[in-house]
Amino acid sequence: MRLPKLNNSTTPQLTQTNTQEAQPSNEEKNATTLNDNAVALYGGTFDPIHLGHIEPVKNAAQSLQLNSVALMPCYIPPHKATPITATEHRLAMVKLVCEHEPLFTLDTQEIVRGNQGEPSYTIDTLERLAASDAYRPIFFFIGMDSLVNLHRWHRFTDILQLCNIVVCARPGYVEHCDKRIAKHITNDPKQLKKHPYGCIYIAETQQVDVSSTQIRAALCTKKSHISREHKQALAHLPAYVLSYIRQHHLYSTNMKAQ
Repeated sequence: MRLPKLNNSTTPQLTQTNTQEAQPSNEEKNATTLNDNAVALYGGTFDPIHLGHIEPVKNAAQSLQLNSVALMPCYIPPHKATPITATEHRLAMVKLVCEHEPLFTLDTQEIVRGNQGEPSYTIDTLERLAASDAYRPIFFFIGMDSLVNLHRWHRFTDILQLCNIVVCARPGYVEHCDKRIAKHITNDPKQLKKHPYGCIYIAETQQVDVSSTQIRAALCTKKSHISREHKQALAHLPAYVLSYIRQHHLYSTNMKAQ
């Protein structure tokens, strides 16, 4: 059983003490508890993971007062081409980020399912989490590019019944999306404290204009042909991730086309 459904008309009331100091209402106290107990997930192919993944999520987590976000590498992303890099390397790069960034932890459940030949559907992950603790709110992080395609996700209406979605905006994307999605959008982080599911929060985050595709292109370019744009793309890789890539000769010139 899930918590009560979203009700936008609910307004918390403040009471006054004898000293005229505003005291938090029961609803606000409950909201704080919900946030403290929430589980936050950020799934992705992470091929490779870079600052465009890391920094916006850190900003959004801070605005929501979240102490931890689990990075969840996909094994077989249903809406993308098969990852170029082997799972073991993508997983290792994410582990490095978790070791260097205290906000992040590693969640391998989709990797485990992938090893059994199952696609990485978001709804499957959320249903497993809800079954383990139906009263623990879930924050699911995505990028703006995922938001505009959210209505194409497998059982997207059920996803919104199981979690709040946190959107980290990327440069060049606008908030035009399917009307079934648009009605859930809010720019107020307090809504996610009040309502344990059904909101899509557009977070004000640091804009890092880079993609994994651009980084892979830079990595597979010969040094003699590397451009200023390639160098800018590589600058968005944490040094320890770039070191791992170089050590294991990932994304070489025989990289598959995406």
